[in-house]
Amino acid sequence: MGQLGDKRATDPQSQQKQTNFAVGNEVLAGGDFNARLMTEIRQNLGYTYGISGSMNPMLARGPYQIGFSTRNDKARAAIDASLAVINDTLEKGITSTEMRLTTDNLKNSFPMGFASNAGINGLLGMMNFYQLPNSYLTDYVKRIDQVQLSEVNQTMQDILKPDDFLIITVGQEDPWKDKKTNK
Repeated sequence: MGQLGDKRATDPQSQQKQTNFAVGNEVLAGGDFNARLMTEIRQNLGYTYGISGSMNPMLARGPYQIGFSTRNDKARAAIDASLAVINDTLEKGITSTEMRLTTDNLKNSFPMGFASNAGINGLLGMMNFYQLPNSYLTDYVKRIDQVQLSEVNQTMQDILKPDDFLIITVGQEDPWKDKKTNK
């Protein structure tokens, strides 16, 4: 499930907005066991082994997508539960504790991007392709330190529109067969 996301940010204000979104999305849909979707859909409901979502900004608007696998007979319930978690997060926001844990994790894991030649090459290639400033990587931790809870929650609300999500299912059954909608 997902929607169109943002373009790759090249100016400082847009880069901060993308950092704000990255922090909020890590709380909502990051791939670790602390993410809200993982906690609810996997741990509490047992619908999937894993669920995660991410933004893939490009030169044009890239996708924001959330993906998981589940049994055919649980697809509708898993989708509905996922949308409920997303809507609840957008309505109530993330907490200051969640934000602090996430920003600490992002800062502490940042050096791992430089742990291999492939990682370094990927980062430099991305910077060159999108014509990002030379300070892009050195400013990354500064952008994380500038994250404000209210701005994270507002950015999440501005970007994510669950009512407009395109939802694609693959399986033997149509999870909407009993609901008359055009999803």
